[in-house]
Amino acid sequence: MSLVYALHAVGLGTCMLNWSEGYDVDQRLRGVFKITDHEIVITLIGAGHVPDEFEVTASPAPDVDKVLLLLEPR
Repeated sequence: MSLVYALHAVGLGTCMLNWSEGYDVDQRLRGVFKITDHEIVITLIGAGHVPDEFEVTASPAPDVDKVLLLLEPR
């Protein structure tokens, strides 16, 4: 997150990209960047200049009463 915050501080936008690839693709990435076996790739970070206006998706959270169940002791 420190890297993401630093990029934001200099005016760049970022996007965390989950590395959910299979073994073969993971091994190719490791080979290209010489990543050792004791290190694990968990995310990539896309970075770039942010336009003045853009649209974003939104997922409104449901009311807590619709997702919370209180269990009473027997």
